Amino acid sequence: MYKEKDDENKTLIKQNAVLEERIRQLEADNESLRSQSGADRITDTFSDLPLVDYEEDYPPVERPSSSKHPLAGKA
Repeated sequence: MYKEKDDENKTLIKQNAVLEERIRQLEADNESLRSQSGADRITDTFSDLPLVDYEEDYPPVERPSSSKHPLAGKA
């Protein structure tokens, strides 16, 4: 029984090592793609811009409570 558990643990450790290596490779690929696309620069550009509240420039919008059209809602 202990021999079976030891063998199972060794197998799981090997599988874990393979998966960890795959994760490292995918992270490296991801970093490479990000640097090629310039995604970090775009994000940095937008985060460096000042936050502007555009609502101050426009009057409030009044929503109609119901339609004034005589045929509204009739089929």
